[in-house]
Amino acid sequence: MRTVVCVFCFLMLFSASIVAQPAEFEPCAIDTGFGNPWAIIGCDLDGDGNLEVVGSDANTSLYWWTFNPVQGSFTQHVLNDGYTGCRFIDMEDVDLDGDPDLLTSSYTEEHLDLFYNNSGSFERYILEDNIDGAKEVLVFDVDHDGDQDVIGFGQTNVLSFWYERVNQYLYERHTIGYINGIMGAAHCDLNYDSYEDILCSAFSEGVFLWVNDTEGDFDSTEVDPSLNYGQSIISADMNDDGLLDIVATTQRGVCVTVYLQMGILMFEQHDVLEGYSVYQVKAADMNSDGITDLVIATNSGIYWLENDGSPDFMLHTVYEGLARNAFPCDLDNDGDVDILGTFPTLDQFMWFENLMMTSAPENDGTGSTHPDQFRILQVYPNPFNHQVTVEYQSPSVQIVQLYLYNSLGQVVYSTTPVHLSIGDQRMRLSFGDYSSGVYFLQMRLENQVMASQRLILLK
Repeated sequence: MRTVVCVFCFLMLFSASIVAQPAEFEPCAIDTGFGNPWAIIGCDLDGDGNLEVVGSDANTSLYWWTFNPVQGSFTQHVLNDGYTGCRFIDMEDVDLDGDPDLLTSSYTEEHLDLFYNNSGSFERYILEDNIDGAKEVLVFDVDHDGDQDVIGFGQTNVLSFWYERVNQYLYERHTIGYINGIMGAAHCDLNYDSYEDILCSAFSEGVFLWVNDTEGDFDSTEVDPSLNYGQSIISADMNDDGLLDIVATTQRGVCVTVYLQMGILMFEQHDVLEGYSVYQVKAADMNSDGITDLVIATNSGIYWLENDGSPDFMLHTVYEGLARNAFPCDLDNDGDVDILGTFPTLDQFMWFENLMMTSAPENDGTGSTHPDQFRILQVYPNPFNHQVTVEYQSPSVQIVQLYLYNSLGQVVYSTTPVHLSIGDQRMRLSFGDYSSGVYFLQMRLENQVMASQRLILLK
């Protein structure tokens, strides 16, 4: 069944001039000499608190790199030799063993694949070996039975499926529905019923939502059937009102569109940018101002769109040249968001170090940086995908507990008592098993709230 949601069109095209900011991002090569570098992602593969880089050369193989931040160098590891046609990768803890597993699709081999991670060694499981134009892969608990299911899409006249996990080596296939030419997909709880839905962008059928009826059956709901040449799609809170919005990109015409959710499944359309082919979009706070920005990979380079919260955007150049993928993450663990990227015409996997200054501890005038009260300094990245880092100041040795609340005010996570030392501290938390949405992190001393922070989890 297909229904239509309400979209109010505000054709406010912010064709902002490109503002080159060479001092903000320093380009660095991860590895060179590849025939067709395509997908890239940053993730902590081995649980040591540092990010590794995973990438695909669509002509040859899958790779991953360890990063030495002191030397600024990378060490290459071959993840799967001879895996061709890979245009999509993602990392999710599919088997719930505490480390992220790799999901891939192969356009040429018509495969959806799952690589189980065992401390940096990977075991391949072929999830589907006959899906025409294999494109996106998603992971979430579709039927709320406590394990992770997999969702697969093809872009060439095919049905879309979800694969119910029975055990590590057995998945049962279920049909979602038919939409021609799916190019981008994301999962999110847009209608706030506590069940993850599927958001899709199709090449000729626009933006639509498959609403999960709680048992793995999906109803198709149109968001914007007029969008043509669709590419990437995500959900994020773009105007800081607590509701998830939609960002969709295209290859032609208006290439970035934001759909602000004004009420449950009621959207206000804002056309943001035109004149590029935008292959991928991601959300991150690039300048640490607390507002979600956008990072895009296009036919002419990687850019980030600075959001003032209205949302008005200013376009900034990161690096010029045909870019297939861009992935924001804090690779060097210095408190700001860097960018990973792939450049086929340059035969390179690259990263761009964010050189913008982050806030420093306040000085009391005596030369001491010991705080006089407990405070959270910053949380990054925010929005986040798997892990989030919390930087805070503590005036004394304290024992606190952390609580995570969902948007309904329900406690979904809490810690055992945590011992805090005096001064500036940092902790990394993993919430990869939770659904996309808005959360609130609280630090409590006994029954007193010491600090709180709003978080956005995107998958």
